[in-house]
This record gives sequence, C-alpha cells and structure tokens, in this order.
Amino acid sequence: MAVGLALRVWLNVRSQWMIDGDEALFGIGTVRLLHGDPPNLLFGVPYMGMLQSYIAAPFVALVGPSPLALRCVTLLASVAFIVTTWLLARAWYGPAVAAVAALLAAVPSVYFDAVGLKVWGSYLGVMVLGALLLLGVWQCRRQGGDTRRKQWLLLGLICGLALWANLLVAYYVLTALALLPWRQLRRWIGPAIAFGLPGVLIGGAPLWWYNLRYNGATFRWLFAGAGTATTNRGAVAHVLFTTLLPRVLGLTSPWGTIPRGLAATLAALSAAALLLAAYDALRQVWSGGAARGKAPAGAAPLLLFLAVMLAVYLLSGFGGPSLSPFDGSGRYLLPLWTVLPLLLAALVVRLATIWRPIGALAVAAILATSLAGHRESRAGLVFQSPYWDRLPLNSQPLLEWLQANDVHDIWLNHWAGDQVMYLSDGTIRSADYYDIVVGHGINRFPVAFQQVDQAPRAAFVIVVGSLPPSGMATRLQALGVAYREATVGPYQVYLPLSRRVDPSEVVDALRYPY
Repeated sequence: MAVGLALRVWLNVRSQWMIDGDEALFGIGTVRLLHGDPPNLLFGVPYMGMLQSYIAAPFVALVGPSPLALRCVTLLASVAFIVTTWLLARAWYGPAVAAVAALLAAVPSVYFDAVGLKVWGSYLGVMVLGALLLLGVWQCRRQGGDTRRKQWLLLGLICGLALWANLLVAYYVLTALALLPWRQLRRWIGPAIAFGLPGVLIGGAPLWWYNLRYNGATFRWLFAGAGTATTNRGAVAHVLFTTLLPRVLGLTSPWGTIPRGLAATLAALSAAALLLAAYDALRQVWSGGAARGKAPAGAAPLLLFLAVMLAVYLLSGFGGPSLSPFDGSGRYLLPLWTVLPLLLAALVVRLATIWRPIGALAVAAILATSLAGHRESRAGLVFQSPYWDRLPLNSQPLLEWLQANDVHDIWLNHWAGDQVMYLSDGTIRSADYYDIVVGHGINRFPVAFQQVDQAPRAAFVIVVGSLPPSGMATRLQALGVAYREATVGPYQVYLPLSRRVDPSEVVDALRYPY
C-alpha cells in the first residue's frame, strides 16, 4: 500500500497535479455540492454518476478547490484497489499468491495509473466495488447459498452504488450472476429478492430517480449507443488486440518508450500466466470438481471474468470510441487489472516452487517494466485529455490575473475553462462558444453559457502555448475595438474595453486548435 501510494504521488508530482477538463467537471460538481446544489449524473450525459464529487467534498472543504484535493479521491481508490486485489487473490488462490498480487497491483502499468488516477468515471472506484461484489457472491457460493439477509442487503447496496457510478460495473455484475450457486437456487433466491433487490434500489437511488424524472434517459442512451457503436466489430477487435490491450498491460505507452526487452519479457510472462490459468481450469473440470458442485477456485472465476469483459466490450457500445481518432476506449479496459495481478502472481508462485530465484526474477521483470513505463513517460502528457492534449500544466496564474482584474466571465476552450471554473470556486464563469455553437458539442452548463453570453464585460482567453497567434488581436483591431491584452504563461487574454464583442464576430480566432 505504501509503495503503491508513493508511486502514484510521484506521478502526480511530476505532472504538477494536473487535471484536465473532464476531471474539472467532477470538481465543479463538488463545488456545487458544497454550495447546496448536489449533483446527480455527470453534466450533459445520462450514464455516469457523480460519486467522486461526493467523496471529494471533505477534501475540497478542507483545502479549497485545488487539483490536489480532487486527486485525493483517486489516490484513496488506488489504495483500496490494492487491498481488494489482495482479498480476491487470498479468496481464490491463497496467501502466497495474494502477497505477490498485491505488490503487482501496487506497481501497475503507467497507462493504468494515468487513466485510473483521473477523476473521471469512477473507474478505480467501480473496480473496488466490483471486486467486493465478486467476493460477496463467492462467499455465498462457498456457503451453498446460506447467505444472511444483511449480506444480501450489502451486496445489493454495493451493486446499486456501482451502477450509479458507472455502467462499467456490468463486467462484474454479469460475472457475479454466473458465479451464484444456481444448484442451491431455492436456498438463496428468496433472501436475494427480499433484501438484495431493495439494496440495489437504495444504492442506485440517484440513477433510478434520474430515469424516472427523464423518461429512462440512461437506458435510451445505452441501447442507442450499443446499436451504433458495434457496426464494425472486426475493426473494434483489431484496435483492441493491437493497440489498447498492449497499453493496458504495460507493453507500450502512449507517452514514452518502454525498453523492448522488458516489454517482450512481460508479454511472455502474461501469455504463460494465461496458459497456466487455462490449464488449471481444465484440470479442475477433468477432476470432476464442477460435477460435485464445488465452487470454482483459482483461475476459473478469473477466466470467466475475462470472457465476460471482452464479450461486453466488443458487443456493447464500450468499444465504439476506439474507432475514433482519439483514445476514448482504453479506459473501459482498466478492469483487466482485476484479473492480471492474480494471473501473474499465480505464475510467479508456481515458478518459485520450481526454483525460488526464477520466481524472484519474474517479479523483478514485471515490476521493472511497469517502473520503466512510469519513468520514461513524459510528465506533461500523462494527464492530458486524449481529446485535446494542449492544456497547460498550471492555470493558477490565469486565475489570479482574472481575479486581480475583476473579470468574472470568459470565453475559453472548455478543456481549460472547466478547470478555471473549478479552481475559482465558481466565481468565474467560462463558456466555449466555438465547441458548442460551431462544433455542436455538449453544452454542459447552459446557465453559465447564457450568463457569459449576456455579460457586458467578458474576456476572450486563448490557449496559445507553442501555437502561432490566433489572430484575435488582428480581428479586434479590424472591428475598431479598444482592448487590453495580457500574456499569462501560455494563455493570451483579450479584454474588450470600448464595447461588448459578440464571439460570433471573432469566431475564426476561437476555433481549434486553440
């Protein structure tokens, strides 16, 4: 736990605790919660709960709206992930495999860390809740269905909470259903319905309330997305196996180069771990364990989870974003790390029984590959959004300039503007005219857009950085508008003084890549 926490803090420190625009949405949710306006689902989308905003509330209340306060949520979730990995491995393999699995979970691939540490989608939180769900069902199976009422209620609460947080929990729910002791159906079906179902309704109450209020918006989106995103499953599968799985496993990194020797060693060990798991599962079937009604042990539930995860990914809308020019789909594969540490740890322990130095070398090779990925990744890119990777590492100087000049309304690219709104504790309103009006993007804050649009004194902020000038100054001069210009780090601020300037008058200077 200490090693895992230290590694993730180090990655954040190198990146100056940078948060992107999507993460800032959850920060804005926390600010609104503290101001008496509790959020439910993510602004502008009907399928992702704001669980992380509620968890972040005490940190933001304590130290104010800052990237550090927001990242405390995922840092805690990463520690919980290590613990639940140890619990799963202990339940399905034993203490030796559990110890190694926890160490491997503490030092994962840099892609897993970078995406999991982002405060967007509660991915690590869903993995933790999903692991607890699997553990609870496993306990029920071992008891032959004799699960107490309070256990069913707790399982229902966990399931409902995870469904609200992110529908990615479907991987775990479907696996848990398959692991239930169906041979003893009569012994547990009554308590499951009487106590588990109310738990799901209570735990997922925000989700059910939202859909009652908005005519099943979540499920209408879900089915529509599944229908449009799977038109080319072959292409989705190609990207999955050639690009995304190597990233999630840690064989490659989008932000740096991993030494080929280490990557090849990890690939070989991963393949060997999968083959060993398949062999152990087949041997269990041949031994007649399943026929005697024994609960699956070791590799069997892990392989089941893998099969469920890949099937859902390929057949649902989860895989669709992988066909876009952006990496919008790799985050849906993070639950692979529910399985990977256990499979690798089982291989390592098996090798150690043959000759202990071989097991030690295998562990060292796995950890070295993950650490190399962290070390070689460019810090300024790790926490950038895959959809827009020009966000400055630090927006605090811009915030201080706006506050010093009494500017409360700005037109700014939403990837940076949402961050400014969060850091300002809601005192500065930002809107992205080009993305919403020209690009027809999601208008997540209609009220804020209207307020900025009607503000008599709104500034235009351009993220220039290493880009050429946007042409804003030339356009304002052509309009005959007196303005104040300021360079604040990579930001260029234009504050009209003589009259209000409608963004439609300078729209060419607002277009991407700015």
